[in-house]
Amino acid sequence: MANKIFEKINQISVLANSIRFKILLALFNSDIRINNTKIGTHSHSFGDLQKIIQVEKPDLSYHLDIMNSSNLIEKSKKNKGIYHISKEGKEILKKFGVSRKLVKEEVRKIL
Repeated sequence: MANKIFEKINQISVLANSIRFKILLALFNSDIRINNTKIGTHSHSFGDLQKIIQVEKPDLSYHLDIMNSSNLIEKSKKNKGIYHISKEGKEILKKFGVSRKLVKEEVRKIL
């Protein structure tokens, strides 16, 4: 039980970083567009995430690795370079009241 609690606290602390929070939001919603770029089909390629989040490749790779090891996102097993939000990632956002409606309203401010 202590390990499960620690894992949840770790996931929350991982999302305290604004880049990682933006990545999770980009993977969370399925029908939001910014600058004609659809974000959040629950999956994106590395290149799509780089355009949406606007960070350099090494920085994005670093943050994706942290999020993957914290079970907030998953790498596609079928398609190299594709990332998905995990069930745990969705649950964390929902626990803090993040919904599709909220993301639609706030995404322009956040991204």
